Amino acid sequence: MVRPLKVEIGFGSGDFLIEMARNEPECDFIGIEIYRPGIKKLLHKVETFGTRNIQIICGDAKEIIPSLPGKVSEFFINFPDPWPKRRHRKRRLIKPPVVDLIHKSLAPGGRVALATDIADYAGEMLCYFEAHGSFRNVAGRMNFFSRIEGRVPTKYEKKYLTQGIRIYYLLFEAV
Repeated sequence: MVRPLKVEIGFGSGDFLIEMARNEPECDFIGIEIYRPGIKKLLHKVETFGTRNIQIICGDAKEIIPSLPGKVSEFFINFPDPWPKRRHRKRRLIKPPVVDLIHKSLAPGGRVALATDIADYAGEMLCYFEAHGSFRNVAGRMNFFSRIEGRVPTKYEKKYLTQGIRIYYLLFEAV
């Protein structure tokens, strides 16, 4: 039997990914990251906890995602770099071509969970996924979740919630 495969794009220091892997030992996890110090931190955590269901890939997610056609049961994209300056926004990860790559990599009924504290980026991601036509917004058309029960919080998420900063949670299912 094939084990569910879950992928986190941009895992930072790896807290979310290691916790998810420990909570769901029946699943396999891949973490994709370009930030080498974060990879080093996660490798240390994997060794410390003896976690065996995580594979770590150093590289650009846009180049790695196509190697997983129809295999991913869930993608997690937590607090992607918002590139807040207008002239840098073209560098944002979530754009229509990446949404299409994600869709092609999802298994039937697969999901994409995103979180950000940046309102305009949340709106942008919402529009890209809804415009794709092959995703159903679990929160309802043009809606966000204000929280997701049972979600493992990231380091940034804990910090933002303590400070009272709003988090926008998006959850899409492939149709």
